Amino acid sequence: MAKISKIRGYQARYDNRALPENVNLRTLEKRTDGSYLIRLEHIYDVEEDKVLSDPVTVSLHNLFPGFVIMSAEEAMLGGNQFRKDSTFDVELYGQTV
Repeated sequence: MAKISKIRGYQARYDNRALPENVNLRTLEKRTDGSYLIRLEHIYDVEEDKVLSDPVTVSLHNLFPGFVIMSAEEAMLGGNQFRKDSTFDVELYGQTV
């Protein structure tokens, strides 16, 4: 069922059925440059659950019907750095979900 989400003053309709049961929509924020910051939260830690801790794939096209998504880049949780630019040492700290 579609839900209306009002987060940080912006309101949008999204289809929560498009999200796996282990993922929440945490943030939907329109930024000053006209882009949107969307934060999806995987709610299970690594090895917390046999199945629900596994990595998942989410279709943004299915999540936001009516939006035309032209591009997307994965960012760190703070939204201030793209993942591709991160200096996080996977070998030292381990892979994240």
